[in-house]
Amino acid sequence: MKQLLLSIFLILAYQSVYSQVEIYHESDPSTLLNGQEILVTGNPSDLQVKALLFLRNASSNFQEFKVRRERIFATSNEDFLCIGELCLENSNPALVSYQFPVPFQLDAGQSSQFEPGFFPDNQNICGVLKYYILDDKDTPVDSVQVKFLIGVENCNLNVAEQNVFDVNKVKLFPNPAKNSVTVDLGGDFQGHVVLQDALGKVVLDSKLFNRKTLDVSSLQNGLYFATIYHGSSKDAVFTKRLIVKK
Repeated sequence: MKQLLLSIFLILAYQSVYSQVEIYHESDPSTLLNGQEILVTGNPSDLQVKALLFLRNASSNFQEFKVRRERIFATSNEDFLCIGELCLENSNPALVSYQFPVPFQLDAGQSSQFEPGFFPDNQNICGVLKYYILDDKDTPVDSVQVKFLIGVENCNLNVAEQNVFDVNKVKLFPNPAKNSVTVDLGGDFQGHVVLQDALGKVVLDSKLFNRKTLDVSSLQNGLYFATIYHGSSKDAVFTKRLIVKK
């Protein structure tokens, strides 16, 4: 019974952490966009094309957040991100990942403008960018993906471009697991996975390449947390609850 109550408590605590932020569009505050992809269209002649989003602190406490941008795919154009009154222009289109240099702070229930976008400069653009919201420990707590179609109707990706790392393709199965669990990175990518028990103790740390099946037969029944890292990055890109049940 104690173990069951502890598992329930940890699940609720985990879910509360991962529901601290609400992401919504300016035109519809009642519909949450957390973990979703939204479409933004525009014309090459526009000075800028951006998504008009807001981030809301949904917790009951003051919170400090950070934002990391990952380029899933984008043509060579300059993108930007505005949070509140501060805007960051990325002058290096080839930069796959960057973190907004200044954390933003929100009181309980407070919202802040969140406006990712592109400067078209009279060029057609297809851009798929993902924005991770991080807590004060640099742990991702939520995300939103934005697809920009500027002067084009769709993105025609070649084979090389299709092999860009996409966290949405990361899989962990079966769940619940009995004797083994497979981690699939969704392509020819390297990384590693860290498995922790409900008390935070690391019970497994393994390198990954594309797909790997892990032996969990020695683990006791219960709740675990699998954190997956892409490449040599120290930032987690995927965290999921794993139940071991034999």
